[in-house]
Amino acid sequence: MTFQKDKPFNELPFFRELIEILCSQPYCKIGTLVDKGIASVNTASKYLNRLAEMGILIPVREGTETLFLNKQLYEILARA
Repeated sequence: MTFQKDKPFNELPFFRELIEILCSQPYCKIGTLVDKGIASVNTASKYLNRLAEMGILIPVREGTETLFLNKQLYEILARA
């Protein structure tokens, strides 16, 4: 799968699956997308970093991994 930076997210392969993962928990890891068969490690990293650049996710370093925090979902859950 080739990552195309200029392509809108809704036109990317596995867009629906990516959104379902991002809305099902307050964070996402690169490994989650790989384990679900959505993307390779490099492509998953690019997807999540692009969403972070857009302000949708916040990258948080945890040891050797980066967790991508879904800011809006986290805020909703924190208020509940």
